[in-house]
Amino acid sequence: MATVLAAGSVDQLLGREEIREIVRGGVEQLGLRAGSRVLGITPDNTRTFDASVVHDFLEACQERGGHVDLLIANGTHEAMSDRKICEFLKLDKIPEAAGRIGVFNHSAPGEELEEFGVIDLATVTDFSGGRIRTEIPVNANRRVLDYDAIVILGPVFPHEVIGMSGGWKYFFPGISGSHIINHTHWLGALIGIRGIIGRSMTPVRKIVERAGEMVIARKPVFCFSLVLEKKGLQGLMFGDPVGSHRRAAALSREINIVWTPRRYRRIVAECPRKYDELWTGGKLAYKTQEIVEEGGEIVFFAPHIDRVAPQHPQVEEIGYHCLDYFLGQWDRFKDVELSSLAHSTHVAGPGKYENGAERVWAKRVIASGISRARCEAMSLGYLDPASISFAEKKPFGEGEDTLWVPQAGEQLFMPESMRRELEA
Repeated sequence: MATVLAAGSVDQLLGREEIREIVRGGVEQLGLRAGSRVLGITPDNTRTFDASVVHDFLEACQERGGHVDLLIANGTHEAMSDRKICEFLKLDKIPEAAGRIGVFNHSAPGEELEEFGVIDLATVTDFSGGRIRTEIPVNANRRVLDYDAIVILGPVFPHEVIGMSGGWKYFFPGISGSHIINHTHWLGALIGIRGIIGRSMTPVRKIVERAGEMVIARKPVFCFSLVLEKKGLQGLMFGDPVGSHRRAAALSREINIVWTPRRYRRIVAECPRKYDELWTGGKLAYKTQEIVEEGGEIVFFAPHIDRVAPQHPQVEEIGYHCLDYFLGQWDRFKDVELSSLAHSTHVAGPGKYENGAERVWAKRVIASGISRARCEAMSLGYLDPASISFAEKKPFGEGEDTLWVPQAGEQLFMPESMRRELEA
């Protein structure tokens, strides 16, 4: 069992020496010898990250004679190009160390997966509160078996499916097969964002950590958990994937939840360029849905986005609807990929489907390169992105009815009235 090492606070960034000390202390616990093989698992470029942690990690492992490769936890996202990987991990700043490693994208075809076990029906039923009644095979990228130690290096933010990202989530769904991805995402949808986001222990987290137990029975797995906000790295924890995650999640909640005094009629959420499709851009709604009034709207200001979900084409076919819409017509939708259904309900948010009519809590309006016709076909509102000036707060102004959220998608916005419920 790894000893948890931790540094961080809510009010200042970590210094370079603090980061290096935690990383070197963690690498010491790997017990590397000359020729040891280590696989680092990192996020993709849809996450805010501090590449210096990877740089220090490579240096410390290589000084001990270890060979290191990196595996990108793409999960449900597109693979990254070599150029994007180099930019994201800033490998040009460490040419000597980078020249000795391999960097791989994860993909989920069956021939690349290793089965580690099965979470039985009784356990899945118990953990899910009866919402899912099926056994779940636990499989992950078979590359992990080629190494002496696996090390996760990833940030922890509020997350719509699992509660708080990080820890074993970098295996499931990060480098896993589609079965566990689909069922955990659908479980998150069945519970709803309100019942999950911002919490360390959730039904989805229980399933993911049970799957992790099966991996760690065959290979040692360690974890560096990063806590970041817009200015930089404020926390770094090392340990096993559970202990490291819990420490980081507690700090991340303090840093990455913004409590508002009330709800607003309109949210205008600015989409960062790292979200280049609606599949990832959906985070603008996930992180702000609780602060919009009933009957209001969330405007996605994303002029650079012109794609919906290239990896999941069924999303555009089914459109965006509340959970009741799908459950009320289950025979029609039962064969759709569960992750696509989950994404749809998460973006659409709470709502009702009664007597053949759908009524969502708040409208989703897309101001992007996706045409009006495509938006309306998916039950989304449309706004010409040229009509919006985020800097000048046009066309809505700065009145009490509108909240402008710059670079949205990672910080969670919650009304102060829900603080006691979440913290409990």
